[in-house]
Amino acid sequence: MCARRADQGDRNPRRLHGRRRGLAGPAPEGLRQTSARLFRRLQSQYAQRRAAWLAQWLENELLGGLLGELRQGAEVPASREFVKVEECLAAF
Repeated sequence: MCARRADQGDRNPRRLHGRRRGLAGPAPEGLRQTSARLFRRLQSQYAQRRAAWLAQWLENELLGGLLGELRQGAEVPASREFVKVEECLAAF
């Protein structure tokens, strides 16, 4: 048998990487899947917040008060005053 050289040390791959091999089982796979699900959920929430921010920004910067005025105008036919005016016009 050959004697080991002092500078080689113990190069048995099972001993050298024994700890790493222990991480290759089903537990790390479950951890990867859980991490992937968490990442997708966080990414989805971020996308929703970003879309809401963009819609609000577009409304404020590009349209100004136009959408508010349009909403207010759309509510006019349901107002009590408008109904009274329609009734008066119908009476003529």
